[in-house]
Amino acid sequence: MANKLNVIIDTNVFISAFITNDISSPTVKILDLFYADKINLYYSDDIISEYKDVLSRKEFNLNKKLIGTFINDIKKLGIKINPESLEEMTIDVKDQPFYELVMNKKLMVVNL
Repeated sequence: MANKLNVIIDTNVFISAFITNDISSPTVKILDLFYADKINLYYSDDIISEYKDVLSRKEFNLNKKLIGTFINDIKKLGIKINPESLEEMTIDVKDQPFYELVMNKKLMVVNL
């Protein structure tokens, strides 16, 4: 697909997709787009670390094998970049890796 969107997907989108019972929800549709190779998902090591940390939280009760498979899929199907650190900081320090990717590559952030 020549005109795929270049995106960074915020962790809460994946959480919502995994815990919803509604297979027609927007977050599930975004996950489907990723697996159908209709979007270019960009990530960095810091973002992978956040995905692992948040998806593994007890309150979400997600299967560890599912998390491992999903992270491996991101690494296999996504596009890894190592963004330059930026001097300016976001208000929420946890969002800094996402912000750096956006600013370095001019990507769209998917955050519902």
